[in-house]
Amino acid sequence: MKRVIPIILLISLLLCGCGGGATETPKGFLFYFPPEDPYAGTNFPHVEADFGEEIPTMDKLIPMYFSKNPPKGAKSVLPGAWSFSGYELQTGGLLVLHFSGGKAAALEESLALACITQTFSQVADVRRIKLCPPGNGEPMILSVNDLLLEDNGMFPSEELVLYFPDDQMRYLQRETRLVDSLTEEDKPQYILNCLLEEAGAGKGHGCIPAGTKLLETRVENGVCTVDLSTEFVKNMPDKFQTARLAVYSIVNSLTELEGIRTVDIKVAHSSLEQLDLLDLSKGLQRDETLFAGSNGYDGSIYPYAVDSELLVEVPVWLPGNSEIPVEEQLARALLDYRGEHMVRQSIPEDTSILYVRMAEDTCVVDLSAAFTDRIMDDRSQMLAVRSLIATLSSLPHVEAVEILVEGNRPQYYRDYHDTLGDLRTVSEDWFRDGER
Repeated sequence: MKRVIPIILLISLLLCGCGGGATETPKGFLFYFPPEDPYAGTNFPHVEADFGEEIPTMDKLIPMYFSKNPPKGAKSVLPGAWSFSGYELQTGGLLVLHFSGGKAAALEESLALACITQTFSQVADVRRIKLCPPGNGEPMILSVNDLLLEDNGMFPSEELVLYFPDDQMRYLQRETRLVDSLTEEDKPQYILNCLLEEAGAGKGHGCIPAGTKLLETRVENGVCTVDLSTEFVKNMPDKFQTARLAVYSIVNSLTELEGIRTVDIKVAHSSLEQLDLLDLSKGLQRDETLFAGSNGYDGSIYPYAVDSELLVEVPVWLPGNSEIPVEEQLARALLDYRGEHMVRQSIPEDTSILYVRMAEDTCVVDLSAAFTDRIMDDRSQMLAVRSLIATLSSLPHVEAVEILVEGNRPQYYRDYHDTLGDLRTVSEDWFRDGER
């Protein structure tokens, strides 16, 4: 269970106060510190500070905490090899803390996370803490609700994985919840309730429409059927990416459980065949293209919606250590995209990229002859040209796009659409409402 065991230790020995005796109700802000002996069965040592009615800003509070001397019987909140390097307070109340330095023991990291969570959860705007260790260490996320504040003995606990959208509503990010052990039958309902609670909080962390209620869950033969109230459809924004994240936060969270391979979504006891551009008529499988990488470039490609033949934005994560220029990486991502649900690719599958280069602020892309030879109608040709121009123009340094075929700038792409050869910049009427 990786880092879960040390956190269970904190819950059972430190927060329950086993053998620690009664404590006075604090009147001010508390800075919590790890005990010198985490196995001694005492509460977290703390230092009380009276800021009156106003708590200092995070810019003052964070360095104050990390530089403060620990009280008697405690040690520094951070592992000795670490130093604080920066923070972000994101929409939805996620406080992200970054650290530099060397590797620390798992117990030291877990103690730090628990103390930091206890400390900063006193700030009204903070709901969860994300601790990013130095180097390539795995980030840990915890909320004060994950720290059990009453003695529940030594009941077995386990880690459940949930997926929520990032602040930009582009990708799903992984979070873990430490819970008392649940039966296999209860886990899907617990996960869905967590997702719905985040949406109901109205702080931007959840993407399921507010007001949505869970009516029923059941699992049979590897299929989890989820029945939601009508608010799931009525309150869903008319935007492909929002619907996609809402659906796959459910699907990807549930398929983390053993025994669940696909998810069927129903609304008010009736089958839901379509949601925006999502085809829900068949069982939904896990989609890991919705996860951002740890380093690289966040880009966008623009295939089209079959219901309108307008372009739709699809986020793609490009590797950061590639020797291929980002313009060519993005063009390749568009060509490699074969479509999903009711979003399609317009560029012929056997089209290849000969080269991509920048000429001042214009991106020049040279394609193989299949780009013109394999498209059978002028409408498809126009969609292909627009898709490529919109995709490359999404890069901030690209102002225009010139498309060549086998090294030549065509006078026309098809006999009855000679203006396509002159298209170089995007037009707002190419895009589906709200997608650009």
